Amino acid sequence: MKLQLKDYEDGVQRYSKVTESRSVCVQNSEDEFPEFPVIFASRTPPHFTREDLHRIIAWKHNVDARRRANAVDGLANFPENRIISLTSSISENIEASVRPFFCPQRFAGEISGVGIATTSAILTAARPDLFAVIDTYALAAIYHHYNFPWLYKISRDAEGKLAADWNTYPPYVGFCRAEAAKLKMVHKQPWTPRKIDMALWGLGKELEDNGLL
Repeated sequence: MKLQLKDYEDGVQRYSKVTESRSVCVQNSEDEFPEFPVIFASRTPPHFTREDLHRIIAWKHNVDARRRANAVDGLANFPENRIISLTSSISENIEASVRPFFCPQRFAGEISGVGIATTSAILTAARPDLFAVIDTYALAAIYHHYNFPWLYKISRDAEGKLAADWNTYPPYVGFCRAEAAKLKMVHKQPWTPRKIDMALWGLGKELEDNGLL
């Protein structure tokens, strides 16, 4: 059954409840996230710096020390001017925004240790009105309620959970944009792709807690 307004509202509440149950450091990082689009837009051209990406990585991987360390190590060896170049390419076009972060020769992130999950956090930190953070829980929530062809192309990890990849991100963001637009139009509420991904995360987490993943 397709997700409705009440489902999304419940998902956001679940997301907030889980965040509030975690450490003060995690909660503070969550509170800082709305600052990123303001910082991004304040520069000419709009872009992020190494320091910004450090904070975004810390936010994204606040409970995964291994992934956080890998991303930070990769970022340490990446030139500042290329960080500015990558992030200044962020626009409404999903593929054009993602492409600079992807290395086709290695089929991995241009910045070592920065895969699609972290890249999605960077894009969303810059433009939460256009992008969404991709995550196993969010994908699981969509998979549980819909049967889009792109969902069946997603690989699974060693535990059998849906694993986000570079090819999955454009249709995932497309879904989040469409749902946000629908909720804004029908219910006259200020939904964004970022808020949709928060709701999907909460719904996916609930599926796991209930043994349905």
